[in-house]
Amino acid sequence: MIISARAQHRRLLRTIVRILRRFRPPSDGSPPRVPLDLLDELLTDLSAHFAEEEGPGGLYERLDGEPTLATDVARLRSDHVHLAAWGRVVRERAAWDDAPLEAAEHVSAFLRALGEHEAKEEQLIRKLMDQDRDDSGNREC
Repeated sequence: MIISARAQHRRLLRTIVRILRRFRPPSDGSPPRVPLDLLDELLTDLSAHFAEEEGPGGLYERLDGEPTLATDVARLRSDHVHLAAWGRVVRERAAWDDAPLEAAEHVSAFLRALGEHEAKEEQLIRKLMDQDRDDSGNREC
């Protein structure tokens, strides 16, 4: 479960980097275009990622067993709802093509928020791993 979540985080972050690399403004000075193919890939992966994390046997089921992490877990669950909705809006807006600079700004903000969310999840995973390690060490004493 933890290994799967970490692998998904790395995949999402790699896709974010790929989007940002293709986001560079063209040399002719026109505004950057949102790479819709990569944004679609990201949103598909994100939906599957959220479902796996929150599903039976997922990361959040394991995190729910840690009372010290309850507030962080609740915030991250709320982020899932917010980010999923925001991603759909950003995708729709990016496809309009009538205001590419504005669309690019919305996508950039979304990608930043998603990256921050994934970093917070990674921090919780590290805490969980540290607790598991400590618990294993305490049993050996």
